[in-house]
Amino acid sequence: MTELQPNESRTRIVDVREGRIEYTIKASGTKDYFSYDEILYRVLCSNILKPYCGKDGRSRVKVYNNGRDENFLLYDVAMACYMGVVKEDTFLEDMFEYRKHKIDRDLVVDHADGNESNNTKYNISLMTREANNQKGRIVSRFRRPFIVVPCYVDGIYRVRFQVTTHMDVLIAAVNRFLFQKGKGCILGNPESTLVQNLYCDNEYDFFALLNHIADRNIRYAGIEVVQRQRTGRGWRKTSESCFLDDVLTSMQAQECLAKEPLHMFDRFTIQNEL
Repeated sequence: MTELQPNESRTRIVDVREGRIEYTIKASGTKDYFSYDEILYRVLCSNILKPYCGKDGRSRVKVYNNGRDENFLLYDVAMACYMGVVKEDTFLEDMFEYRKHKIDRDLVVDHADGNESNNTKYNISLMTREANNQKGRIVSRFRRPFIVVPCYVDGIYRVRFQVTTHMDVLIAAVNRFLFQKGKGCILGNPESTLVQNLYCDNEYDFFALLNHIADRNIRYAGIEVVQRQRTGRGWRKTSESCFLDDVLTSMQAQECLAKEPLHMFDRFTIQNEL
């Protein structure tokens, strides 16, 4: 798509880069990211929206209506636009209907990667409050060498699990065999990378998969070659970072994952764990 010039007001800047909308609130300096959607872009550029950052750090907008301010979370505005239930000229009425839809079904907006500034269509979905509470912020707790990339595509949760480990245990076993045969040994300690693409049909299978990965024990010949991320005593303490700590890295990884055909993924269910 054609890059648009930044739309700037006294309170915010709306910019479009690399097919994404960047929304910056001037007072707080907070920046939120969205997939480009024509209605969403026009709504965000509208002067009827007054942006601010709440005490909880979440970006919000308020709209004056009959003597009072109506407040909406910015990611709720995005979710409603992605769903196609909002029009620019009936924004307030449509957002009231969207809010009622959520309240009646006890739904909340979930961020797949746990980052509430990543509001692209691949990262947010409507999820029951119960399921959202069970999922928590588990994705942000995965530390290298575990790389877990979740995304939401057409009602399906996709997850790429990747872990890289050195092959010293395997090399040692092979070298013992080679030594017995009078052969030369393998030098060095090469790396091995395991990659799995999985998908889930619903949110309960989705967070069951995340928990399964957190507790996963990767062994060779009975020896643990990659420490599990979580044990009975809690999450492993480490100085390593989370792959998704950087929001741009997370969005790029999700976009790549979303482009892959579904037949490249294996289905995961609670009843059929890996």
